[in-house]
Amino acid sequence: MPKLVGQEGTERGLRTRGLIAEIERQKTSASYTGQILADAMLSNRSYAADLVLDESVALCRNLPQGKATSTSGQSVDVQEACNVLAAWDHDMDSDSRGSLLFSSFWVGAFKGSEAAKVSLWKVPFDAADPVNTPRTLDTGNPFIAQALAMRCWSSRAPGWRWTQRSASTNTWCATADTSRSAAAPTSWP
Repeated sequence: MPKLVGQEGTERGLRTRGLIAEIERQKTSASYTGQILADAMLSNRSYAADLVLDESVALCRNLPQGKATSTSGQSVDVQEACNVLAAWDHDMDSDSRGSLLFSSFWVGAFKGSEAAKVSLWKVPFDAADPVNTPRTLDTGNPFIAQALAMRCWSSRAPGWRWTQRSASTNTWCATADTSRSAAAPTSWP
């Protein structure tokens, strides 16, 4: 197989898996065109979100008192983040409220799990099914809730708030917020 596609029998990246999944979905359409393929290739849709967002939101909403524990052991309220993620459209566009939150959360969960050599997935990679594996988020993995706590804390650190709507642009953005003065918990693992 050409190196452009990757080594045989190895895990595919999420962008590759997402594109293949979209092609499979679209090819049953009678109006499948080159433009549809190009749009899929250049899409800002997050395949990671397609795979894990529903499970992540369910985990988030089932946390006791809506709080997750940061890397330093601090309890962080993540309820607002749960609502933002639940309403997010899975697109990584500048006006998609939740895209930055999800991206940072997902990177934190991935890095924490990778550093601890703990899988994010219940179903591991299977070379016989490289497009659909790994899959099914392991919500028992402590780094998932921890990553959400760390993202929520860093988003609410002194000087920034991620839930402010700009009246002039009608988009969600980071804005000044000096109401927080406590020291942030330690950084990502």
